[in-house]
Amino acid sequence: MDDRTKIAAITTAIARSEIVRWTIAPRIIKTDVEVRGETLGIQIYRISKTVWVATGEYLGERIEVRDTSPAAAATGWRHTAEGLKSEDCGPTASFGASGAA
Repeated sequence: MDDRTKIAAITTAIARSEIVRWTIAPRIIKTDVEVRGETLGIQIYRISKTVWVATGEYLGERIEVRDTSPAAAATGWRHTAEGLKSEDCGPTASFGASGAA
């Protein structure tokens, strides 16, 4: 698969997961994700051949999700944020979802 095809596949997958906007910087994808009507910025980066990490803050808490593709990590991040309630936040709260280790 050439680079254009890969970028097209990522663009399509990201669009399907309700991600608002994305840009690729060297080794980091910065994107906006909509959670409960609020647009939030997250970063996605690759830590191995098959593991991508999406990170960002929501309700004052840092959320980090690992998955097998940038789109899957972003979607997992959005789902984790959507499941978060303000009463869950605090010094002992921990978050994350994962499809890959």
